[in-house]
Amino acid sequence: MIRWLALMTAVAFGCVAYPMYVIRPFRAQGATELAIALVVRAWGPMLAIACAVASVALLVRFWSRIHKAAVVLPLLTAVFAAAGQINIFERMFRPIDTLDNLPAS
Repeated sequence: MIRWLALMTAVAFGCVAYPMYVIRPFRAQGATELAIALVVRAWGPMLAIACAVASVALLVRFWSRIHKAAVVLPLLTAVFAAAGQINIFERMFRPIDTLDNLPAS
């Protein structure tokens, strides 16, 4: 069971980390890796939530047989699922709220 929990944690982490790694500014991206990153960016948050729900369900179902330190894995999965809901690129590049136009002179 710990392997399944670790796998779900790794998938949730990948759903957050891969698009953030590939879609960085000032870095050349290949067409294939960018296409994969955009698909992961679109579907990753839902997949990470599914991993978090499944890992909590596994933890509850096999609580008596799992080492109690394994509680960390579903918690990490939930943190990655929450982080997947944040658009990091909007945080990095905040739009300008107001534009102040000055005369050319």
